[in-house]
Amino acid sequence: MSRALVTGGSGYVGTRLVAALLREGVAVRATVRSKAQEPGLRAAVRRGGADDAGLEVVTADLMADDGWPAALAGCEEAITSPRPSRSSSPTIPTS
Repeated sequence: MSRALVTGGSGYVGTRLVAALLREGVAVRATVRSKAQEPGLRAAVRRGGADDAGLEVVTADLMADDGWPAALAGCEEAITSPRPSRSSSPTIPTS
């Protein structure tokens, strides 16, 4: 069975992507910034009609290097799901 890494697995897009991959028979390793997000991710995947038995959850943050080699190990593909920016809103020039 192939394995895909999904970053941002606990987000709106991420949970739907994880569920879709699992329904297609792809094993998924999903990243979350905190292990406290795992129960919510698993519940969302089940609500999406997928069995979460093929889901592995690991901690990694896109803003840090820690955890990525282990997260990617054994994955045939990596999919990044978007997340909202935490920076301040850009200034739109008005001329």
